[in-house]
Amino acid sequence: MRIALIPFVSFCLSAVFVGWLVPMGNRFGLIDVPSAHRAHQGATPLVGGIAMYCAIVVSSGLMHGIYGFGFSDILLIACGLLVLMGVLDDRHHLSVGIRMAFEASLALLVINYDGAVLRSLGPLLSSHPLDLGVFAAPFTVFSILGAINAMNMMDGLDGLAGMVALAVFLLMAVLAAVAGLTQLFLLLLCLSGIIAGFLLYNFRFDSNKSASVFMGDAGSTLLGFLIAVLLVDLSRNGADYFHPVTALWLFALPLYDTLGVMARRVWLKQSPFKADRNHLHHILLDVGFRVRHVVLILFGLQLGFGLIGFAGLMAGASDAVMFYLFLAGWLVYLYFFISPWRVVPGLQKIHQHISLSGHRTRRIFIGNLPAEQTPALAVVCELLGRYLSNTFHLFTKTDRDGTVLSCFCVVKVEADDVDALLRYLRERNSGVLVIREYQTRQRQRPLSLLARRLKQLMRRPRAEWMGRSTKTYLSYSSVRDSIHKKYHS
Repeated sequence: MRIALIPFVSFCLSAVFVGWLVPMGNRFGLIDVPSAHRAHQGATPLVGGIAMYCAIVVSSGLMHGIYGFGFSDILLIACGLLVLMGVLDDRHHLSVGIRMAFEASLALLVINYDGAVLRSLGPLLSSHPLDLGVFAAPFTVFSILGAINAMNMMDGLDGLAGMVALAVFLLMAVLAAVAGLTQLFLLLLCLSGIIAGFLLYNFRFDSNKSASVFMGDAGSTLLGFLIAVLLVDLSRNGADYFHPVTALWLFALPLYDTLGVMARRVWLKQSPFKADRNHLHHILLDVGFRVRHVVLILFGLQLGFGLIGFAGLMAGASDAVMFYLFLAGWLVYLYFFISPWRVVPGLQKIHQHISLSGHRTRRIFIGNLPAEQTPALAVVCELLGRYLSNTFHLFTKTDRDGTVLSCFCVVKVEADDVDALLRYLRERNSGVLVIREYQTRQRQRPLSLLARRLKQLMRRPRAEWMGRSTKTYLSYSSVRDSIHKKYHS
């Protein structure tokens, strides 16, 4: 019973601090405005990181008074300085060099005074442990900086960084319990409760159209720093039950996404720290998933990666096998997402078949045209050339012999562009096309939508998916050429 009080009290403290600090964020200019790589509307306070740190300090003090232990003073000081730097970055946009130097100095502070240093990587390449020796401290600093940067890059959607961090801390808590590290287990439960309290304001529940508060760089760097330090602590104190390679699996999704995005930027001869919209969560948004669905998908994916590492640990798999499996997974991820067009069409078909409501989209039906008039749809591609924020699907209805009976297309566009696009098409088409808006976003549960969609598929006429174009992955000229090639050959 007393164990259950720890996450509950920390949850309440976090929720109270967030609600209390929101007016201060507006007063002191700690607000975030929409940008090209952030999916939100309106100015939002950036006080989540400050609130979580305040909850950590108070929770640690309460645990010291009740249980006789809590977070170390050095760790709390380092976290406080890190949050202060994050607040300055949120307010004044510090350079990458200044942030990295400050984060490295705080990592060295924890290493020297708290003993959080990784001295061995285990038998990764052979049957003998790979001891780091004099490179132990530099490698630990590099690992901490990597975790901070990875969590910072994951903070691109409402609730995403918090949900991923929550999954990591819960997985770490399970392993700490298995290893018999009671104190670390309770500290991880405390952090999980704090993140859950923050998510009350940051996650898009049914009643929340958008987050009311963000964690900011102060929050994402704080979570990345704590994840790295506590993983090192888990590896150091639970060496008989926890192997360093397992840490890769517990933090797999942020590592995969960060390394993949940075590799893609280098491949395109860009700065690896340049912000863009090529993260996995941005690709899922472009496919059509809503923000909440993307966050839940990635939360489940992170839990899945962690369970793979946990299963390998419990099954006694060698560190070399788990490391090469992790590396193979990243290479597969890199192959698909360094050129997103390889995976986007398949994801679009999955999204279409399960019929989840789209991210701020409405659909327009254009057709049905008899077979002899199908080249007229090529005109649609030209008319839509200026509306790049849409997805275009082209279908043909055929009989059992494969003879084309009619042709139609479906265009999904962002809600704000629908009315203008309808007027644009009706003013310029030749009168041959039938154009209407036929489906708006419906607030239904995903399971009911899936069941309804499965029933529809059983009665659906045979169709051939001929072409597609999206904002990023294929041009309208490609679709137009495919239409001409099929119907003028």
